[in-house]
Amino acid sequence: MDTYTVFRGNRRITLRLDDMRAERLSRIFQIDVGSIYLTDDTNVVIFPLEDGRFSSFDLNERAHYEVHGGGAQNHLSRAPTGADHRQFGFLQPSSVPSNLPPRASTPRSFQRSIHISEPRNGKLFTTKVVVVRFLESEATLPSILEKVKLAMGNDEMYVLTDSHGNQVMESEGTTGSFYWRQNSRKLHAIEQATFRQWQQRRTSTG
Repeated sequence: MDTYTVFRGNRRITLRLDDMRAERLSRIFQIDVGSIYLTDDTNVVIFPLEDGRFSSFDLNERAHYEVHGGGAQNHLSRAPTGADHRQFGFLQPSSVPSNLPPRASTPRSFQRSIHISEPRNGKLFTTKVVVVRFLESEATLPSILEKVKLAMGNDEMYVLTDSHGNQVMESEGTTGSFYWRQNSRKLHAIEQATFRQWQQRRTSTG
């Protein structure tokens, strides 16, 4: 059974995958559920899915993750227990004044680490790491590549590959935040000209 160690400050506990949920971490560490995210040993940020679960694709079994978040819970947000169960329902206002303007919702953003790499002796070596932030509408291959280019501050075109140097092609599978949020799957950005030369050498020697 997959288990993961999560900690915040001096408190450290081990959870099963089913318990790796923002709502349960909120109760355990007494922080606001909407602000929760994790970082792994390499300081890579991991956000929960839309339903609050942390995907097994983003987690490594028996790894350690630091819990982050703000806004300590108060009595309005804590789970009802025992004697106060009946009172809990009356803490919310019975109606909302109709003259209040609707509250604008902020689009959720995500983060992804991209390794700026170059081939050496047939292997990829990381020279820099770029962390790009994107919205759901920007979760496409061309958009991510454009963000990498802007972060690098040059006019170079980049090719995205997996850890074996296989080029990532635009498809239905690369459209949407589900693919790009999986930080456990390392992605490399290689200058396009360098990538083509490398491919030619690999083909000629293969």
